[in-house]
Amino acid sequence: MTEPNRYSSIDLNDDQARISFLTLNYELLAAVAWKGYLEEGRGCVVIDNEPKHLALEKRSFKAQWNLDTIGGFYLGENSNNFHAFMQGMWPDAETKHRVANYDPLSKVLVLVWFGSDKGDFLVQGISIAQLPPPLCYQRLLPRLKEFTVPSDL
Repeated sequence: MTEPNRYSSIDLNDDQARISFLTLNYELLAAVAWKGYLEEGRGCVVIDNEPKHLALEKRSFKAQWNLDTIGGFYLGENSNNFHAFMQGMWPDAETKHRVANYDPLSKVLVLVWFGSDKGDFLVQGISIAQLPPPLCYQRLLPRLKEFTVPSDL
């Protein structure tokens, strides 16, 4: 079992804690997902549960979003970042299938990256019928810059 990120107070390995985290941060996740979908095509919001110094060092090429105390970013199939970070392929057939078949108008795919040499991760779909991603994006558009982590950290 992967140990919790020592830099965050949220154990994303715990199903209940992860669902709670995703629900509490849903509107921002959905806004980031819709913005990413428009700019980079199908993909998912990656929540980076690695220690921050490793995450920022390895992914300095990608804009980071501050999701509570955990960094995250959108990874779309049409971006150069997809090729740099994933070598142009999703980590398994199930993830590839889920990305190819989700409805970006109503659902957000979240890939929680636990790091380690084995590349431990899980993919979870979330949605709130009353808050589709395009609506969340419209509502948060004036404030999205507040959640962006400066790239020079």
